[in-house]
Amino acid sequence: GGVSGLAGHLNRTMMFDPKDLMSSTGKVDLSSTLKPDDTKMKGLQFSSDIVREILTSQMTSTRAIEMLFDRHIMMNKHGLTSSHMTKLIADLRVRLQLDS
Repeated sequence: GGVSGLAGHLNRTMMFDPKDLMSSTGKVDLSSTLKPDDTKMKGLQFSSDIVREILTSQMTSTRAIEMLFDRHIMMNKHGLTSSHMTKLIADLRVRLQLDS
């Protein structure tokens, strides 16, 4: 049960290991995908919010995750550019091994 059970379930069903997104401090680490400018923190928060919601909601269906991506894009359209969010989501799709 719990997050470790979910991580194992995601790993089996989607070949995704949430530890791939975590730094040694246990925080989501997507810094390699972000531009080094003032949008870095907003982008990191955007990606972190998505990953956190996937894990806490125990989402395993590709459709549910895609709907979550769309919802987060709409929620953040005034804080981040569409192209930046698209790049971040493309990275998450790769890490989650989702077909686009």
